[in-house]
Amino acid sequence: MSAKLGLWINKNIGDISRLPIKRVTDKNGHMRTVHYNPDKDSQPKPPRHFSQQEKDSKNNILPKIDDYNFSDDKYYRRTKTGNLQNNDADYYMFVQGKDPGNYGDFLFEYDGKNSIHIIDLKDKLIENWHKDKENGRFGNFMDSNTADYYEKTDIDDEDLIDMFNPERIVDSAVAFDDPALVSWFYERVLGSYDSVLTRDGAIIFNRDLGELVAKKSLGLFLDDKSRRFVWAMA
Repeated sequence: MSAKLGLWINKNIGDISRLPIKRVTDKNGHMRTVHYNPDKDSQPKPPRHFSQQEKDSKNNILPKIDDYNFSDDKYYRRTKTGNLQNNDADYYMFVQGKDPGNYGDFLFEYDGKNSIHIIDLKDKLIENWHKDKENGRFGNFMDSNTADYYEKTDIDDEDLIDMFNPERIVDSAVAFDDPALVSWFYERVLGSYDSVLTRDGAIIFNRDLGELVAKKSLGLFLDDKSRRFVWAMA
């Protein structure tokens, strides 16, 4: 070790032989032993994809989900990220007036804008279902096997309405759990609306209608694997 390096170590670190050691992995994947200064080790920073204080569209700090005041006339959905998640049909299911449960760390709210209740669409739903069934048009909206199944299956009008009006949307969305039926419904029944309301929920087809309003709390937790404190959702 050069004299210059020795002076720098004594000035900035002190006697290196007295510092504790730890095992680390270098950039080549090799384990090696190094001295470290516990007084200068800083806590890891939160991951870059979210901050300690997430904010809503009005720049207000988001409250914790447990502290959020749910409204009976609004609809809610949880996601794993701070954005509404896409799926093949590009639609999003919300439950009315309560926390949907452990489906993610971020809570979105929908106020019912530009929506219509499924009961107000029942005549159009029944008429177009039977018309497309008789004319073999389901294949325009779904794969051939699925279309063949619905064209050969007799469903009475009351059961048909119940398919698109689930009793408990969190437990089962019935027809809205099937992207093929959602595609048919969107093209043949919904019309110019952005959302359809059900007994206890809403299915929206415009992600901009969902607003991020709350999240789980962010705190320091001891990671069992690395034995270091990390930022995570509580």
